[in-house]
Amino acid sequence: MVIADSGVQHELVDGKYAALRSHCRRATQKIGELLGREISSLRQVSLEEFLGCREQIDEEDRRRAEHVIRENSRVLEGVEALRRGDPGRLGELMLQSHSSSRDLFGNSCDELDFLIESATGLPGFIGGKLSGGGFGGATVNLVEQNAAVEFQQRLAEACSNRLAAPARTFLTKIGDGARLLGKPQSS
Repeated sequence: MVIADSGVQHELVDGKYAALRSHCRRATQKIGELLGREISSLRQVSLEEFLGCREQIDEEDRRRAEHVIRENSRVLEGVEALRRGDPGRLGELMLQSHSSSRDLFGNSCDELDFLIESATGLPGFIGGKLSGGGFGGATVNLVEQNAAVEFQQRLAEACSNRLAAPARTFLTKIGDGARLLGKPQSS
């Protein structure tokens, strides 16, 4: 994994992310009304159900909800790709996620898009997407292990002329995840 910092500070409390959440809440409520059942989260809506009623949802609410519903499916498919040992499919899903964040959810920015576009043409690139809430921050790039160091260097070079701050990239690897390292302490 190569992390690429866009140099853009993201301020999720400035209202943009809250507005996206509001669009999703309204879409959730409307979909529940249209389907005739209580829905508290978009994860309770299948893609087929959404497609059947999407034309009756406000356009902006619909786009935000579509991203979330499709993203939920991509995550589940990504888990299966990992289980099958199919990094190519995982990379495709990452790129779909980034495009959806840009086009439907609206939480990408020019710098993040540039990082993904620049990464896509480099040797060893498998897939990439924005990380976290978007509106700046970083991209996460899945890269062939034997090409990671060269990829990191070439991405930093490609971006240094375009981004406001010098491009920073970080070569990382996937760890074992969170785990308890010691006995819990009582206070």
